[in-house]
Amino acid sequence: MLKRSGAKVKYIGHKQLIKFQCHPTEFEAMEFVRQNTTIPIPKVFGAYNRQDGSQDLVLELVPGTTLNVAWQTLTQEQKTSIVAELAGYLTQLRCLQPPKEGFVGSLMLGSGYDHRLGGRRFGPFESIADFHKFVRRGDSMDLWAFDENVTSVHKKSDSYVTKFTHADMSPENILVKNGKITGIVDWEFSGWFPEYWEYTKMYFGWRPYREDFYHEMDKVITTYPEELAADKTILKAYDIWAYDIDRPRRSANEEGWCEWDVEMRRRIVSDDMPRTSLSRGAD
Repeated sequence: MLKRSGAKVKYIGHKQLIKFQCHPTEFEAMEFVRQNTTIPIPKVFGAYNRQDGSQDLVLELVPGTTLNVAWQTLTQEQKTSIVAELAGYLTQLRCLQPPKEGFVGSLMLGSGYDHRLGGRRFGPFESIADFHKFVRRGDSMDLWAFDENVTSVHKKSDSYVTKFTHADMSPENILVKNGKITGIVDWEFSGWFPEYWEYTKMYFGWRPYREDFYHEMDKVITTYPEELAADKTILKAYDIWAYDIDRPRRSANEEGWCEWDVEMRRRIVSDDMPRTSLSRGAD
């Protein structure tokens, strides 16, 4: 049995496979993208509801090889062609109109899910500012005063627009054959997110073999270097699984928190000390 993005996938013959225990939002997103774009995605032959609310999806087995495997065998001309094709598909996604501007969450205005933010569903959020506050784990901006990227990005929350986002556009989720994209898979994290999220998530889970892919993609898509730097800084301070732990919001005005938190954050993100959880008993 194969395993992809935490979900079990089993080939059942007849060029079909079953992806087990998917959240219903994945099927909704796939059908939405199929109806509104020309992006090649697996056909869904059936969706079977489980008692726990999840679904088992019977999917088309997309022909081809994942791009991470095929990349080193491609000519430069093929690489250029594939990233240009992918950029076109991303443009189609970004042209889809959100039902509510500023909303962050799943396609149908429900909660979102992204392994960058732990293992639980989150939101939905009525504004990008609220989403940014969640990304900071509820901490106020003054606790991040030492980092200009985080403060700059999060203070201009209202300047960003919402875009439909795959949110896991890594080479592992792109299938290619004969120099063409045959399918884009794993839509479980997709939804409405800030415009930069597709870009910063593409870099999440960095691998050395992706460097050339990143280099080629940066030539043909809108880049968000400040937002990427901010996200990397926040990732140094908060382990992704910290988002699964509830805790009260904190501000620099709370007695005893300001000096400790700001200094610990500064030291961790600047690599002055080993990375650790910023909890001091709050969790």
